[in-house]
Parts: sequence; C-alpha cells; structure tokens
Amino acid sequence: MHQSKEMIECPSSWLSKHLGVGFEETKSHLLSGYPMLQMSHFPAYDQHCSLTALASVFLYYARNGYEQLPDNREYLFLRIRSTARLRLIHIPRLLFIRGGTIPFLLDRLARSIWKHYGYPRGRARNHLFWQSGRRSVPFVLDDLDNGHPLLLSLSSGYYKKHTVTVIGYKIYERVNEDNTDEENETRVFLRINDHWTTRPRYVELMSLDPFYGGPFFEFCRIIPPPI
Repeated sequence: MHQSKEMIECPSSWLSKHLGVGFEETKSHLLSGYPMLQMSHFPAYDQHCSLTALASVFLYYARNGYEQLPDNREYLFLRIRSTARLRLIHIPRLLFIRGGTIPFLLDRLARSIWKHYGYPRGRARNHLFWQSGRRSVPFVLDDLDNGHPLLLSLSSGYYKKHTVTVIGYKIYERVNEDNTDEENETRVFLRINDHWTTRPRYVELMSLDPFYGGPFFEFCRIIPPPI
C-alpha cells in the first residue's frame, strides 16, 4: 500500500487503486517557473542527486530576486560540489565506493552557499522523521505556499538513497458520509522533481511512516533572507 515502493505519476489513480473511490482534489499549488534540473545535465560520475537538487533551489532563487546568485546551472553546481567536497559533505566515487552526499549535512551545505554569495542571513534546517509524514504537513505546505522549495531525502523504497526536490502539492479529501464524529480523510501528495525526468511525479506524504514500512526520511528547508 505504501507509495515508497512505487512511482506515482497520477495521484487520483493511486488513490483509486489503494484506498478506493470518493476522493476529490480540494487544493493544489505549484512553484511557478521552477528550473527542472536533471542529474544528466552535469558531468559527474558519482551520486550527485543532492547537489543537483541544491543547484535547482539556488537557481530558482537567482531567478526570483536574489541577484547575487549566479543564473547559471553549471556555475552553481560546480560551486556546490566543490564546497561539499571541501567540507567532506560529498564523497566522490572511488573504485568500488559509489560516493554521494551525506544528507544529514545538507542544511550546513546550503547555509555555506548562502554565505558564499553574500547572503549570510539565508537559512537552512534539516527535519528528520522516524514517524508519520503527518507531522511534517504544516511546515511543508507553509513553505511551498510562501514560494520556498524543499529537499526530501529517502532511505528506502522507490527513491531509495535518493534526494528529490519538493516543488508543489495536491490535497485530496474523501467526505465521511457516515453519521460519526470522524473527520474527512485527507491525503497530501507532494509534487517533486526527482532529477531523473521532467515528468510530473509525486510522493504521498501520509505514507511516509517507517513504522508501517515506509522510509526514514528527511526534509531540508531552505529559506531565503528578506530582500
């Protein structure tokens, strides 16, 4: 049942398949003009999904009022990669070592990039979750409503050991027609750029629950300073 084991391109189809009929979309939001960067855009032979995700976030901010950030995906990626390697946050591929970025340090890396480009008040913070994705609903939706993308790192499932960028959401509700005090059932789908394709893909937020077979997961919030 858990989305962590499958790829979602159509939330309504996923709901019908796993939870039955009756769900209706009640709200949606998508960051306008978000740069859908792909890992294939960059010349790297190691795991660099997190670096690509960070490059897309900072390129988005460069095009939305933060003029000290370079409006060039290659410059941003190389700067992020060099900073990550200097600080031992990213390990390059070597022989049988696949390499990759340490997700627990993504917030530190993001803050370093803010400072490098002259924005010392730029913020970043990791949120680690061992329990249900319901706990993350308030700040995730609030950040997106305020124009702030997030990074999501997953430990298992379809996006095992992978970082995606959250760029929007869709909310579905099913009305409780029984004469009970139970609330309507709500499901939140996060629109993501998985950095493998530009096609719309989603993560079902409520299913991120390690106790029931979902992955351990982490959000990295990247909040720009006031202009």
